[in-house]
Amino acid sequence: TGVEVHLFQPGLTVVPWWDSRQYPYAEHARWFEETYGVDPRDNPYAPYMLGGGDMVDVFVSRCRATGLAPFISLRLNDSHGKEFVDGMQGDGIPEIPGFALHCVNRFYKEHSEYRLGTAVEKENWNTRVLNWKHQEVRDWMFGFIREICEGYDIDGLELDFQRHCSYFRPDETSLDERRSIMTGFVGKVRDLLDATSTGTHRWLCARVPCYLEAYDALGLDLPDLVNAGLE
Repeated sequence: TGVEVHLFQPGLTVVPWWDSRQYPYAEHARWFEETYGVDPRDNPYAPYMLGGGDMVDVFVSRCRATGLAPFISLRLNDSHGKEFVDGMQGDGIPEIPGFALHCVNRFYKEHSEYRLGTAVEKENWNTRVLNWKHQEVRDWMFGFIREICEGYDIDGLELDFQRHCSYFRPDETSLDERRSIMTGFVGKVRDLLDATSTGTHRWLCARVPCYLEAYDALGLDLPDLVNAGLE
């Protein structure tokens, strides 16, 4: 086909579609059912995952069998379904759709102090994500990246800054602080890719906004990111 690289994004990087140690799928499904009273097995992906499925492993194995370079893409902040995390009906029963099984996790639910907005606004996607000012948020995301880099024979990793492109409260952080956080994170990922390589270079990619005026609020400085190891 002429295709050299196949890139796979395993979900929203909220609930792992791989064999996760940081947040095992069975643990998540049990928490979701206990919290919201919704049977996770009604979700089309849940039976596969609960049965020991691992989408990243299958993807990488298939790429290797067909001569393709497997790349994994991870969303660094995602807003989908977060408007349901605290939604309640009048009788006290949680109100949440089945697809939220892959949009809401325990970390987000139990740490409202890490959310970018003070309230989960249904129409404002940019306030429903996590605030990257907090080291705990960055550590949580890096934990998922570490699992992918250590556990799978990938040739490249994409950091998806675009879904969704809101990471800071500009009035709480300076431009230099935001850039330091993001450049430091990218450098840390580059070091991880190199440390977990088995001898073949692993590529580090990024999905970023197309408008340069959006970068300062996000803390993205492309020359600095390239110097930190972004390719």
